[in-house]
Amino acid sequence: MKPSTVHKKLFLIGKGIVSVGLLASLFFSASCTSATKAVTQNTTPAEIAAAQQAALQQERVELSREMTIAYNLGNDLYNQKSFEDALPYFWKTHEIDKGLNSDKIRYPGVFLKIANSYLERGLEDSTFYAYTEGLKYDPENLNYLKWIQWYHAKTQSLDNLIDVTEEILGKMQANDESLSSQVPYIKNVKDLYLNRGEYEKALEKIELLITLLPGDKESLDLERINMIREIGGDAALQKEFEKQHDENPNDSDIIWNLLKFYEDQGLTDKVLEFVDKYIALKPEDIDARLIKIDALKEKNRIDDAIAELDNISKMRPADPQYIVAIAEMYFLEKDDLRRAMTWAQKARGVNANYGPANLMIANIIVEVIDNAMERKGISAPDYDDKLVGEIAVSYFVDASKDPNTKSEADTRGNFYRENYTRTDADKFMKKGVERPENTPEYDWIWRYKK
Repeated sequence: MKPSTVHKKLFLIGKGIVSVGLLASLFFSASCTSATKAVTQNTTPAEIAAAQQAALQQERVELSREMTIAYNLGNDLYNQKSFEDALPYFWKTHEIDKGLNSDKIRYPGVFLKIANSYLERGLEDSTFYAYTEGLKYDPENLNYLKWIQWYHAKTQSLDNLIDVTEEILGKMQANDESLSSQVPYIKNVKDLYLNRGEYEKALEKIELLITLLPGDKESLDLERINMIREIGGDAALQKEFEKQHDENPNDSDIIWNLLKFYEDQGLTDKVLEFVDKYIALKPEDIDARLIKIDALKEKNRIDDAIAELDNISKMRPADPQYIVAIAEMYFLEKDDLRRAMTWAQKARGVNANYGPANLMIANIIVEVIDNAMERKGISAPDYDDKLVGEIAVSYFVDASKDPNTKSEADTRGNFYRENYTRTDADKFMKKGVERPENTPEYDWIWRYKK
């Protein structure tokens, strides 16, 4: 909304307030009177023209003086924070300035003070009008554009906000302003394009930021990958990664991106191909080796998966989790209970309080009991089964001391304590029998009794 013209028609002469139009009329009348006298005195046309020119020049001098007075009065009031009172003088400054200097006004910066005066009064629409007016007379002044950007952000005018931010960037680049000063605006307009769903333009800004902010490359690369996927889907992303790999075949970061892509897509053969390339460059990377193990299991290459786990356990000899993982592989994938027990006991040897190792040992013993009872064709445990069940319970108790396995160990341990341990009657009937006698399957397991 354009401010009231009343504010733009007042200025001070002595102690009175008169209009610009009235002042101009007075000067014009004086000029005409002088010209008339000159004619009556047989003055030449050239002399008449010179007299009129002199009168006009005098008018300009007087108006220039009044413009300076108006600006100074407005500035004094502005500095005193009397913004409402300052506005008429600033507008008057501009009106005279525009009349005197149509090509290039003398006070283009007055609009910043006009705008701020409106802003201080909470008149945001008038503030915006002042910014846009100021930009007409001082198009290279970035301050106006930045304030216009603020207004569009506040009013959530997305299209206008993008346009003005791009205009700011264009002028900053034309003025050779530092790249660091441009970065906030590049980030801003990148986010605006994302909000508008213009992913190609957002991608352009991301790629520019990657060159300007090497320290943020990791996060920006992730954004770039997401943009490529948004624009062209998984096929475009695969093409991009493979192109990067062709150009930089020994870049481990590129191989990792391609490896993770193939893993997400379930392309197990490609995973195995590229994980070996990555491990050749980064042999210490445990995460890559774990990816390889999962891929080997997918291909039912269990022995190879166990061998890779063994490699990791040798790289981390003080960490029992990888040793337990080998035990679990023998237990679940190969149904080899003896080897599973060997590896679980090895893990327990590294850390006797490691819950997963103790839980694994208990579960192996329980499996041995279940197999023996199935072979004997019984559904309730006999004395031999209970003797071995007590060994399992002792390992469940150890596993319950580890917070990570306590819940499962308590649940299973309580069940086997109630159902697979000897009663007083059992002990009375089998007095002196402290070792399984009729179940050969338990011969090898008995050595793990604590």
